Amino acid sequence: AATAGGVRTPLGAVASRDLKSIDLSRNIAVLRYDTMFAHKASAVETVTLVFENGAWSVTGYCVNWTPS
Repeated sequence: AATAGGVRTPLGAVASRDLKSIDLSRNIAVLRYDTMFAHKASAVETVTLVFENGAWSVTGYCVNWTPS
């Protein structure tokens, strides 16, 4: 959570977030969102989840954008 916050905080508040894709495999889900932030107009957020012990948990988060 601390690592994700360090990546996200400089981008500002989320202005909009739209689900772009969901990729599912045996026990892993990768969700991608087209996101607009207060300080970055266009970015793609990727959230990786794993299903273990009967529940989904977040194992990864990243934000990609094209530098302006």
